[in-house]
Amino acid sequence: MKKLIYALIITFTYSLIADCCYKILEDPGISAAKVKYMRETIFQVLGTLIKRYNHGLSCSVKIVHVCAQSL
Repeated sequence: MKKLIYALIITFTYSLIADCCYKILEDPGISAAKVKYMRETIFQVLGTLIKRYNHGLSCSVKIVHVCAQSL
């Protein structure tokens, strides 16, 4: 039971971090040249989530969603 609760908490935490990254990417001000370091950091965090925590499928769906909104 403790392992299940721990797994749920970890999954929720990673989802929360990823959702924060996607919300920041939706901000039109992030695409400005002045905050290039922030974009790079966000994509590094997302890359870590994909590589280590199997976040690939939901990441690609969210990225397509963010790109569609920015058009």
